[in-house]
Amino acid sequence: MDSDKNNLWDEDSQYIQDLVNRFEDMLKNNKFSYFDIDELNCLIEYYIDNDDVKKVNIIADFAADIYSDDPIIQLIKAKKCYANNDVKGALRLLNDPTLDKDNADYLITLGACYSDLGNNDKAISAYKKALYYFEPDERYEVQSLIACEYHNTGNIEKALQYYLKAVKNDPYPEDQFFDIRNCYLELGKENDAIDFFTEQIDKNPYSVEAWCALALCHSKKQEFEKMTECFEYALAIDSHCTNTYNDMAAIYNFNSMFGNTIDTVNEAVNNGIETPQLYCMMAEAQNKSGLVEDAMKSFEKAFSIDPSFSAAYAGKGFILIRKGNLKEAYLYLKTAHNLEPDNTIFLFTIIDLLIQLNDSKHLIKYLIKAEQIAPYNDVIFAIMMEYYLNRDDYEESFNAVSRGLISNPDSGLLHYRMAILYLIQREDNIAMMYLEKALQLDFEVHVNFLEFLDNIKMDNKQMIYDLIEEYKIKNNKQNNYESIS
Repeated sequence: MDSDKNNLWDEDSQYIQDLVNRFEDMLKNNKFSYFDIDELNCLIEYYIDNDDVKKVNIIADFAADIYSDDPIIQLIKAKKCYANNDVKGALRLLNDPTLDKDNADYLITLGACYSDLGNNDKAISAYKKALYYFEPDERYEVQSLIACEYHNTGNIEKALQYYLKAVKNDPYPEDQFFDIRNCYLELGKENDAIDFFTEQIDKNPYSVEAWCALALCHSKKQEFEKMTECFEYALAIDSHCTNTYNDMAAIYNFNSMFGNTIDTVNEAVNNGIETPQLYCMMAEAQNKSGLVEDAMKSFEKAFSIDPSFSAAYAGKGFILIRKGNLKEAYLYLKTAHNLEPDNTIFLFTIIDLLIQLNDSKHLIKYLIKAEQIAPYNDVIFAIMMEYYLNRDDYEESFNAVSRGLISNPDSGLLHYRMAILYLIQREDNIAMMYLEKALQLDFEVHVNFLEFLDNIKMDNKQMIYDLIEEYKIKNNKQNNYESIS
């Protein structure tokens, strides 16, 4: 692909802006404007990058109507499928034999599809082939894509290698700094990271991103004076940069420098920067500094700025739990859960609260949600078993534990619970089989089993105690062996 063609893919160029303006004007005034097939393809790329699926669909349909016989239409249709999350449909179109597959546009689209499907190796292969269609100094965007795929596979060395290649020619290298920093730190190469970002600062002393990245690298080495100095430089360059304050507050909290966090957020507020993230980080610092009432107010300030910021409601809820205000805490955690239904921390906290509140009316609803979200958490099914058992619903208790064992076949907890259910039904032989398996899987949990056993009427509990004693002796011998070896 020649350099003129590559310029089409730069969304910041005057060319693409003129195209976008012309297309937007056509839509606004409902009048026809001529675009050739390459221009429409370019527009689709622009709107995919900007997550505007509606306009992607309009352009793709417009192109199909006008250029139905052009081979590139298959590629445009594939991009439309990709934008609409029909990645498999996009791949089917990309496999069309009439499609020209010897170009960067096709290969990058193919790589994006494989990436979305989690097939990182095929994505890397497609992106590497695409590199050959660009001049060496124009490959940085594709090199970044390759780096990202390697990062996703856990090959951090390769990821860093490609990020460093990309940053050499990227006109906006700051966009790569976050990922480069993370790679260095994941590899434990703090000194190399410091060298790299110092070099970047030498090239551009006004790079806020480089100063913030360097600050984090120094914090990893516990060099807090140097870290603070880097942040001061970043703020001297731009005292209104929200990301700088976010980084500062997060790093101070991570290093238990809570006074610094509070000062940082207050400085941000004085400079007109107020975000729910900053107030939540200040609330965390205040709470851990014993300023509980101030922390509550900071969480309230966070969700007053953004009523959809779930962490703020949860944060206040957790404080209320520690204060013993369980009913009020439940209301805040419930709001957090409604805003972020897949957050298991919120969900499990609500379940624990409802158990403490003896609120069986709402408990089962949240247990069912928890089973849907986290079927590999065996505690959910154990709680369900107790819930139904307290209502003398043996069948549902049995069903709950049975479902739990399907997704958690090695759960000692659920084997103990199944043993209890069979003992209640006086099917002692089956119960003993489950009990022995439970003792093999997780001996320590037998204490919880014995608490249940106290409430079960049966003629001969001695055989149970004998079996537990047998495994206690085995367990002690094993522990002794491990301590010697």
